[in-house]
Amino acid sequence: MQPVMTIDEDGDTVWRLPNRKIHRTDGPAVEYADGGKQWRLHGKYMSFDYWLIANTEISEEDKVMMKLQYG
Repeated sequence: MQPVMTIDEDGDTVWRLPNRKIHRTDGPAVEYADGGKQWRLHGKYMSFDYWLIANTEISEEDKVMMKLQYG
């Protein structure tokens, strides 16, 4: 199942699965209009570092690139 991106009335971007749980494996699951980010897998909030460990959908090389981009 691929998450669907929506932009809410505040300008925040959120990725949700069909079951409405916030989820994203290739970046932050919530990107707030003010620049803040939230990392979630299957609705579970986690720190960026834990998200990298728990995320089995991306390669180790991609994890390194994410760490350089967000970390």
